[in-house]
Amino acid sequence: MGVALGLVALVGCGPTIGARVDDGVLTTRVRTALLHDAELAARRLAVTTIDGVVTLSGVVGSADEAERAVRLARGVAGVRDVRSQLTVRGPGP
Repeated sequence: MGVALGLVALVGCGPTIGARVDDGVLTTRVRTALLHDAELAARRLAVTTIDGVVTLSGVVGSADEAERAVRLARGVAGVRDVRSQLTVRGPGP
């Protein structure tokens, strides 16, 4: 009985290994989607995922590119939400 209670207590502690694997898979799928997009492939965007919430960061050339990146990330199955920390910098002078 004591062992069973101990196992139950451990199961509820912190994120599970499965959740971490899922986040890693989501990060890879979002990166792949961005790399396969002709407009965004040249951009070096960072993608992180925590509990199914994807955060995009980096520099894009326009607000349209930022919106496109967010839309592509949202289109990946399993993504719960997307947060954009993208910075828009147009072409230089």
